[in-house]
Order: sequence, then structure tokens, then C-alpha cells
Amino acid sequence: MLLLMLGFSAYLFNRVYTHYGSMDNPGSIWSWAVFLYQGKFFNLTNLSLAVTYLSFGSYFAHTKYSSKLVLNIALILLGVFMMHFEVHKDVALGVPFIALGLFPLVKDWVLNISWISFKWLRKMSTLIYFIHVIVIVAVDEFLPNMVALSRWSVIVVICILLSALLLSLTRVKGMGWIAKLY
Repeated sequence: MLLLMLGFSAYLFNRVYTHYGSMDNPGSIWSWAVFLYQGKFFNLTNLSLAVTYLSFGSYFAHTKYSSKLVLNIALILLGVFMMHFEVHKDVALGVPFIALGLFPLVKDWVLNISWISFKWLRKMSTLIYFIHVIVIVAVDEFLPNMVALSRWSVIVVICILLSALLLSLTRVKGMGWIAKLY
């Protein structure tokens, strides 16, 4: 339960911080946090969201939570409904509800894929986690005027290709250090 409270607290802090702590004119309350918000690769929003979802994931991974399909679907629908009225979808209050509904469902999925494929995808997902922010910044820097869907698609494809390349490079002599990332 403590993990869920930590996750919600981090998310609510981020919500208040991003909505009411203007970093252009922070005032006395948020002036201490301006440098955290201005980071291009790491900032307070990233840290808050990481704590939120790691806390939720840890809770479901390490507790004997019994998943109830009706409750999970209700949480997902509530989150989607709440997001419909939000302007800033990335910090919408409905997002944690969607996550709380999805995590138990995804945790119990039985996938019919070979063990090798699963290991490859698991390693790729970890590498994608580490490189996605760099790819986002690079795409924004080199292709600044892209339409949102095209931008998202390019970022996804580059992340997948880069993670596959990094996985392949781990077999090259002197590049084994990459394996320490996953």
C-alpha cells in the first residue's frame, strides 16, 4: 500500500508542479525548482513519472493482488473519461487510473512466444527506456516541424532500430559493456 501511496504522491506533486509552478515566472514558491524543470534529458517531471510507474509496477509485482477484471476495466474507463477533459494529456489525472487498471491485466498475460524472442524483447525494452529521451530530443532538434503522429512514429521506429543495433553490438569485441544496461 505504501508503494501505491508513493506513486500517487509523486504523480500529484508532478501535476501541481507542472500546472501551477510556471517556470517562466515561478514566484517564490517554485523558484527552487526552476533548474529541475529546465533539464532537457532529466527533469522533475521525468523523475516524478518514473517514481509513479515504478511504484505501481512494484506494487503489483510484489504483492498478492487479486485482479478483478470488472474493477480493472472500470479504472481504465474512468481514466479515459477523466483524460477526455484534460488539456495536458501527459499529466492528466486519469493516467494513473489507466495504469492501475492495465498493470494487473498485463501482469497476468500468457504470451505464446519463444523464450529467445521474449529475452530479445525484454532486453530491447530496457534499452528503449534508456535511449528514448535522447531520441525524442534528437528528433525535435533535427526535425522540428513534424506533425505529431509522424513525429511519434519516427521516434518509435528509431528507438526500436537503435535498441536492436545496440543488442547486436554486444556480441562485438569491446562492446560488451552495453549488456550492463539491461
